[in-house]
Amino acid sequence: MRRICLYTALLSSLVMLAKGPNVNIIDSFYVAKDSILNVYTLSDAAGRLTKDSVGFGYCNQLGSRRTHVVMVDSTTSLVFQYRLLNAWSEPDTLVLNNTGSTIYTSPYWLSDGLTLYYASNDTTGRGGLDIYVTEYNTTTGQFTRPKNIGAPFNSAGNDYLYVLDETQGVGYWATDDAAGTDSVRVYKFESQGPILWTPLEH
Repeated sequence: MRRICLYTALLSSLVMLAKGPNVNIIDSFYVAKDSILNVYTLSDAAGRLTKDSVGFGYCNQLGSRRTHVVMVDSTTSLVFQYRLLNAWSEPDTLVLNNTGSTIYTSPYWLSDGLTLYYASNDTTGRGGLDIYVTEYNTTTGQFTRPKNIGAPFNSAGNDYLYVLDETQGVGYWATDDAAGTDSVRVYKFESQGPILWTPLEH
């Protein structure tokens, strides 16, 4: 039984690698988890990453829209707010429909304002947190089915904080797959645009 499970896991990894993009890694950094945002050097047009005691968040370039993490009991969700004069609107929970997920974190919106990347512990993922992508459908008012972006961005560890700086033509993501308990590895890669691969369907 163990041999069959190991074979299945290996086959799944090979399929994900086969569907993944040819990513050109520019650099990688080992950093303390509480200093992770220091290595995400984004252009003004890419917006701003934030972090609080619950998780990572994102605010757009104009400071008019933000998405961040809230916790209820032991479950986290992503909520969206927009700025009204000098105050934020009431939080609107994003319904993302992952399978069995209890954790949602590290949201990042592309400049189109419709494409959302985030991390979640979906039960069909590779392990820990995986990075997913979805799009908001303005006609239906709902998000499309989340897609796992596959290898090399997702590993058996926790992978999150995926960002594409479309102005600089670079991207970042973080993983603790090979890092110590208090550190994380951040990868910086060349980006030719948001569509780098065919995301995996669930």
